Amino acid sequence: MIGEYERAFYGSQYASMAPLFEHYGIQVCMPEVGGRVDWHAEDHEQTMLALGLSSKREITRTRIRVRTAPAAATRSPSPQARIADTAATTTRERRKRTS
Repeated sequence: MIGEYERAFYGSQYASMAPLFEHYGIQVCMPEVGGRVDWHAEDHEQTMLALGLSSKREITRTRIRVRTAPAAATRSPSPQARIADTAATTTRERRKRTS
């Protein structure tokens, strides 16, 4: 039973694995196909290919986010730094008014 397609097949990996599963008698069940995957059903094959491509896209998106996050963090101050900066500015403005 495969609960999350992202963890099952990547890209067109299903097409190369399906003959092996069939040969060794391995049954794969997925909620997206409504239960057991039929190795010979065209609609199941298309669904599995679409899910594999979606998984590939999600992994690529995650890689990009992981690589760009440190750069984005160095460009903009953290929320804590912004809060501290705002507090310091407010304190300076209060001192100017009372002086």
